[in-house]
Amino acid sequence: MKQLSLRFFLAAISALIFASCPLFLSGCDKDKVSQKKQNQSVASKEINASIPAGNGMPIFTLQTNGTPQIELKRENQKWEGKISTGFSFLENDTVKNLSKSEIVISSTENVCRFSIESQAELVLRKGEMSINHGAVRMDFRKINGRYAIRLPIATLGIRGTKLTANVMSPEKSKVALYEGSIALEPNGGAPKTMQPGTEFTMMKVGAEVQLQEGPIELESSTQSTGEFRSLSLQMRSFDLFKDAPQN
Repeated sequence: MKQLSLRFFLAAISALIFASCPLFLSGCDKDKVSQKKQNQSVASKEINASIPAGNGMPIFTLQTNGTPQIELKRENQKWEGKISTGFSFLENDTVKNLSKSEIVISSTENVCRFSIESQAELVLRKGEMSINHGAVRMDFRKINGRYAIRLPIATLGIRGTKLTANVMSPEKSKVALYEGSIALEPNGGAPKTMQPGTEFTMMKVGAEVQLQEGPIELESSTQSTGEFRSLSLQMRSFDLFKDAPQN
């Protein structure tokens, strides 16, 4: 009789322990998630604390998930490090993507997003952007007024469109248009209107900027000169308003 009672007692204890295990593990998981969020918050504060303060207004925010590496020039100071989703870029910031993959930023003024390719550098201003080097994809949905994309040898007038601009050197750039239209103004030359499906190659020869127009290439190629790959394959069809890319 005593042995039977002992068995029932042990069985009851085992059942109680087994029933409480999921609750215990669930509590552990919640603690881990909470700790992870706290660590991310602390890391974000540490990152932001080291970034130069600026007087400009926030005009773009980072959409990319993760912590991409960038070089930031702000108020005559240069900073290099990792940033996180939601990071604000100010007016007159110079941004260089040091990550191996693209990063996507979203405008706070207009309905548009830019995808900055690895090693590309640009300057953000209200109503315009200057590309110093590299390739940038642009998805414009709605613009307040007119937006200008400034390249070393030309200016692009934007209203609503999808395009890629690639500054290969101070003397050579390419622009590929996928939707809408663009007013292309070569430095010192007559303006041109680009139609969807076309690609312009611009070369500065002496004081003149020469234009070569053709259809968007269908295959990418890496040239021995180290230029960026063809604009076509990487940007033939894209939607920068889909889920934010991982980095």
